[in-house]
Amino acid sequence: MAARSRGVEPARGRVTGEKRGCEYGAVCFSHWDTKCRRCCYVVENLPHVLRSCKPHARAWQLHHNTVQDHLVRVIPAAAGEISVNCTIPGCESQMRPNIVIMNEEAKKVVIMDVTIPFENRHQAFTNAQARKQEKYTLLADTLRGHGYNVMVDMLIVGTLGAWDPSNESVLHACCVSHCYTKLTRCLMVSNTICWSHNIYMEHITGHCQYSDPTR
Repeated sequence: MAARSRGVEPARGRVTGEKRGCEYGAVCFSHWDTKCRRCCYVVENLPHVLRSCKPHARAWQLHHNTVQDHLVRVIPAAAGEISVNCTIPGCESQMRPNIVIMNEEAKKVVIMDVTIPFENRHQAFTNAQARKQEKYTLLADTLRGHGYNVMVDMLIVGTLGAWDPSNESVLHACCVSHCYTKLTRCLMVSNTICWSHNIYMEHITGHCQYSDPTR
């Protein structure tokens, strides 16, 4: 008897091996085809589909840009000069943080990245924060040497819609009002869930679920 099963969708994929008797009359199989149907990675599970399966790299980028662009829109002009994905003038570093807010009058710089990890545990958020802090250490030290008060932080939204509580202080540092903070949280979480759904459905069906402005 043939049956089909997959890691992320029990109705797909091949099962190989002998049938074995199980309790309550269920049918078990000795071997399961767990390889990813798109990239042949050894295990096809939800973290792999949403954050590791390379055929979805363009969707990840568009998802990231959606969250990043929304954040840029809610930062008031009074916060300072905003640059997006650019090198910082006066620094030799070629690093391009997602968002930099530079207030020359207050000698203050906010360096910020948007990151969207898979939130299987809270440790995923902690690890993402630590990686980004380490990434920009030298750049921040260079700016401090030029007399700036530098803040390096991340806005983190999990692929399944989890909202990092520290995002509230991040938005406050960007001078986003309390009212806009609540609205921003709702919109970013909603967009993230929508993008994750689209990536998953594309993975299962093979049909693109979103519009790409470059196409």
